[in-house]
Amino acid sequence: MEHLPPLDMQPVAMDGKSLCGTLTPHQRCVHLLALYDQRSGGVLSQQAVPNTTNEAKTALSLLKTLVLQGRLITADAMFCQRELCQQIVNDGGDYLTRSKTTSRNSRQPSRPSFSRAFPPCSERQRQAELTEARETKKGHGRRVKRYLQASSRLARHLNWPGLKQVCMLERTTWRNGKETVEIEYAITSLPPERFSAARILPAWVGHWGIENRLHWVRDVVCGEDSCRVRTGHAPQNLAAFRNAALSLLRLAGIKEILPTLRTFSQRPEELLKFLCKFKK
Repeated sequence: MEHLPPLDMQPVAMDGKSLCGTLTPHQRCVHLLALYDQRSGGVLSQQAVPNTTNEAKTALSLLKTLVLQGRLITADAMFCQRELCQQIVNDGGDYLTRSKTTSRNSRQPSRPSFSRAFPPCSERQRQAELTEARETKKGHGRRVKRYLQASSRLARHLNWPGLKQVCMLERTTWRNGKETVEIEYAITSLPPERFSAARILPAWVGHWGIENRLHWVRDVVCGEDSCRVRTGHAPQNLAAFRNAALSLLRLAGIKEILPTLRTFSQRPEELLKFLCKFKK
C-alpha cells in the first residue's frame, strides 16, 4: 500500500541496510545508508557506513551528495541529532525525524492529550497552534488507524536547529482480533502555516516505503542477502545496480516487480524492448 505525499512535497527517506550475505567470521556485514525518493520509489544516493563510525555520522557526508533545497528528509530516531538537523537546515532542506516510540495494549489507559503536555495557555490559543489528521487503511490482513497531532507551541521553548513543530502519531492496529497501539513522537522544521498535520501524515507514513518498497524487494525479490559477494567495493556496486534496476521499473510505471524480472530473465528480448522503449 503506497502513501504518496502531496505533489508540492519532495520527501526523501534516509535509512540503512546490512548486506547479510557479506558476513564472515572475520568481517562484519557491509552496511549501506541510502536516500530514497518517496514519490518515485528510486534511490537518489547511497554510501557505505565504515566500521569505525555509525549511520548518523555517515549521514552528514551522504546528504552532501544531494541538493536539499525544497526537499524533506525523513528519518528514524537514530538521526535525531543536533548536528545533522543543523546541516539539513543550512543546506536549504527540511527534516522530519522521530524522537521516541512507545507502545501499549488496549487494556492500558489512554495517554493524556498531546497538546496539554505543553506550557500552560488558553484553550483558544492551544487549538490555534494545534492541527490534527486521521486516516484508516486496510490491507495485508490488518486494519490500521492513524491519528496525528502537530503543534508549534513547544518549538519556541526548545533550543533545536530549525525546529518549527512537534508531532505525535498514534497508530492503532487490529490483526487477528488483537489490538496494539504505538505512539511515536517526532520533530520537524516544516512551518505550521504551510504544513499542517494533514500534509505531514503522508510523508511520515511514506517514510517506511524505504523498508517495504526497497529493502524488502532487494532481499526477497533480488536475493540480496543470499549473495555471498563480499570483496572490496563489489557488494556496494551490486546494490547500486539493483537500485538502478528497481528505479527504472518504477519510473516506467511497473508495480509487479517479481513477475517482470522473471519475464526479463526468461525472455531477454523483452528486456531489450523495455530498455529501448524507456530510452525513448
